[in-house]
Amino acid sequence: MKCLNRTDMQYYIDNEYPTEKMAEINVHLLNCIPCNDLLIEATKEKNDLLKIIMCYDDKNTDIFIPEFKIPSQKSRFNKFHIIKIAASIIIILGLYFSIYETSKHKKPQSNQFRSEFQSIDNSDANKKWHKKQMEIIITDANGNIEESFISEN
Repeated sequence: MKCLNRTDMQYYIDNEYPTEKMAEINVHLLNCIPCNDLLIEATKEKNDLLKIIMCYDDKNTDIFIPEFKIPSQKSRFNKFHIIKIAASIIIILGLYFSIYETSKHKKPQSNQFRSEFQSIDNSDANKKWHKKQMEIIITDANGNIEESFISEN
């Protein structure tokens, strides 16, 4: 048998093992000095603890310990939690709609540059690039053409 650890020794001292295991430990304790030292130390600590408990019980016999009552289970959502959740939802919806409305009514810039690459004759789509020219069309917010010109190289 291997040596006992502190927990096993406490089970042995408290007589919590079955009879066969207790007999096996008794045989081991006859031959093992470190386990005997651990047994002496654990027994001394147990006795000291019992003395403290007994001393406390003798002096304070008028202590009243109330009966344990299982606390009633409160509902998970009381009024305060419901108000917090409702306020959070209102704030989130307010932010969403304010951002949505702002982006929906965003006015486009009055002058937008738009380049279109249309070939004058359908034979060469890159003819303007060969000449290093670009047709620039400037429109207003409604899409009406304000100015149109072909850039020079």
